[in-house]
Amino acid sequence: MTKRKHSGSSADGSPRSTARRPPRPLFFQWWNEHRSRFLIDLQWESQDNEWMTFSFEGIHPALRGFVSDRGVTIFVRHAGMDWDLIYDSDIKPKRLKQGYRCELCEEKPPRVFPNRSTLFANHLCEPFLEWINEKLAKANWLVLSGIPEHVTCAELAIDPPVSTPSPKSEMTIQVMSLRSPFTERIVA
Repeated sequence: MTKRKHSGSSADGSPRSTARRPPRPLFFQWWNEHRSRFLIDLQWESQDNEWMTFSFEGIHPALRGFVSDRGVTIFVRHAGMDWDLIYDSDIKPKRLKQGYRCELCEEKPPRVFPNRSTLFANHLCEPFLEWINEKLAKANWLVLSGIPEHVTCAELAIDPPVSTPSPKSEMTIQVMSLRSPFTERIVA
C-alpha cells in the first residue's frame, strides 16, 4: 500500500491543512459536554493560535491556566511574577495500527485508545477534572513561599501553614484565601 500525500491546495487555491485536530478543540468540546461535572467552573478568557487561557470561577485570580496543543497547565502569577506551576499534564499523540497512544507515557505495554478523542478524554481531560474536584475544590488557601526573584513555590492547602522559617532566613511565606473575600497575609 502506498501512502499518498494530499495536494498542497484546495479547489479555491487556499492552503489545505493536513493537520489532525489539535487538543484545544477536543478539550473545549469535552469540557462543554462534561461541564456539569466540574465543582469549579472554568472562565475562558482568551485564545490565540497556541493556547486558550482561563481562570476559575470564584477562585483567587492569581491561579490561572491554559490549554495548548501540548496539554493543560495551571500556574500562579502574583505581584507580576510567575511563582510556580501547580498542575501540568502533557500529551503527545501517536497513531498506531490499533489506535492512539501518548508518546510521553512509558507504560509497557503502552495503553492504546481507539481514537484521538478517547485518548484526550482519558489522558488529559479526566485527570484535569479529578484535580479540580479533588484538590482545588477542597483547598482553602494558596500558599506562596520562597525568595522572590530567586526560587519560589506555590501549593494549595486546606489549612494555612502554622510553621515559619528561621528568623535568619530570607524566605517569605504568603498565604492567600482561595475564595472571596480574597485576603492575603505574610506569615514569615
